Amino acid sequence: MADGDPHQHDSGGPRHLGEAQRVPVAGRHHRGGRVEQPLQRNVPWTHPAHLSGGAWSEVPAPPLKCVYALDADGAGTWAAGYGDRANGGSAVYRWSGGTWAPQATGAADVRVIRQRTPYDVLAVGDAGAYHWDGSGWQRRPGPDGVRFTGALADGGASGVRAVGVRRNAPSGSVLLHHTDGAWRTEIDTDAVFSGLTRVLGTRTLWAVGARAGKPCVLSKD
Repeated sequence: MADGDPHQHDSGGPRHLGEAQRVPVAGRHHRGGRVEQPLQRNVPWTHPAHLSGGAWSEVPAPPLKCVYALDADGAGTWAAGYGDRANGGSAVYRWSGGTWAPQATGAADVRVIRQRTPYDVLAVGDAGAYHWDGSGWQRRPGPDGVRFTGALADGGASGVRAVGVRRNAPSGSVLLHHTDGAWRTEIDTDAVFSGLTRVLGTRTLWAVGARAGKPCVLSKD
């Protein structure tokens, strides 16, 4: 996807769509067929809604216990949540043609989904990342000893960035870069980052978090 593509947006971690009347949120935007809305994990999604032609309408929910990851463009919508909440198992569904179709991602835990194009989708969870190429899902493991935390940003032509942590590390974060089909560590820091975004129409990336109880912000052009 080229820089300036209106389909890119950021993620501060797992998201959850609440009741339909809560969907319109001041400060969020609808651009290029995509609606941004913060999601909170572990709160049941019971009334999914769709904005089309300036009006909201309720649509059938996917067969999940709750939904905490959502992304979409004009070609369709992806949703992930607990298929079996008692055991913590995730399931991913694709909305297209008026129905939800289950996706065999192979992922046990999906925290966030990003669709860059209909043929370039990433689903990221604690156990790793999974990529949809338009015909099937492939696992894209992170660097050894790193687990994903859920923050994910489409960096445009430069690839995708994500936040991870070192397993068994007492604190700190790892900023990861996905390009050419693989993840690599870009920064290993003592700060704990929880949000990533790219400035529309540019290559500029921002990461926000905390270090020693105080806010910490990074920027990359």
